[in-house]
Amino acid sequence: ARHSRGVVTENCRAVLLPDHRLNFRFGGCANIEKATGWEAYGVLMTCCTEEDWNKIAAFESGFLCIEVDVFVLKQGEDVEDLPDEEDGFVQVHETPIRARTFVLPESKKSSMPRKIPQERVLRVIATGLQAYNVSEDYINDEIMGTEFIPNKKPEDYEVFPLSECIKKDQAPTLTLEKWNKEYEKRMKKAEKKNIDTLLFRIGEDVMQVENCDLKHPFLGFVNDRIGGPQDSTWVVIQTFYDPDIPMICSEDEITPLHYAWAMNQSCSMFATASCKASRIYRVQLPEKKKKQKSHTSQGTDNTADSCEDSSGNIATSRSGNSKKVPRRSSRLSISGTKESWAQFMDTVAKKNGNE
Repeated sequence: ARHSRGVVTENCRAVLLPDHRLNFRFGGCANIEKATGWEAYGVLMTCCTEEDWNKIAAFESGFLCIEVDVFVLKQGEDVEDLPDEEDGFVQVHETPIRARTFVLPESKKSSMPRKIPQERVLRVIATGLQAYNVSEDYINDEIMGTEFIPNKKPEDYEVFPLSECIKKDQAPTLTLEKWNKEYEKRMKKAEKKNIDTLLFRIGEDVMQVENCDLKHPFLGFVNDRIGGPQDSTWVVIQTFYDPDIPMICSEDEITPLHYAWAMNQSCSMFATASCKASRIYRVQLPEKKKKQKSHTSQGTDNTADSCEDSSGNIATSRSGNSKKVPRRSSRLSISGTKESWAQFMDTVAKKNGNE
């Protein structure tokens, strides 16, 4: 995720946070909480600039930044020979490092539904911890032992339903210029009536949130991240990393598969938060000749569990726990994809409508 967000880090190290435990109780989100006698593991990273840290913080919208003391794990030549009775204990450097980490505020927990995490979340955390040689016992027991919602295959991806206000079998089509004007018109109308309105666009599809209340933690997050007339596909990709989807580093590399995945991920997040949205328009985008590139498997180093800024302060993002997650190839090849975004989404929508 750091790569797609344009975040540059260095000096990455596995760390232990004592008297805390990772859980996914609230909305399926990874969150650390105080728990005497428990341990949470993560990865400490040094942000090369303050701008890099600010980018990380922006993507943790809705979470509270706190400071904690973490201990760097001893590895390689630093590991000491211990008596047999102490074998198996984790060895850490004695001097703690002050770190920043993001946690779910207590005020928001009451409004977050109790949900299990997505498989994607567990796999990302487990893969990141494995890359830094964190104990396999911890990964198997605390992360891969967590109940999860399985990932969907591309042919099973979901789309938001058509709005009940639309009588035809597809949403009305607007040019990009007309959609931008329509968006401004709707927002001014909502402001005049003093009502909450949230519209967002993924690819060609425009969605409107039903019974919108921007005080809801999830809808506030959606409004901050992807609300507006612009295409939000790239922001969704940057926010929710998935090892099953080819990694890209710019908006120009987005393919129909990425659009479909972003739509499915958004549907999943809305369902998890017990919120609803529906399609109201399809935007006719200008013709662009895009080269579709083949993406192959790459090594993963994508867990940003903690970061240290240039002033020496350390910033941790959420660290990890989980259950037995199926091991799959880390990337999918999309070479030879011929369907356009519209064709792909029409196929998925018809399939969902027939089930």
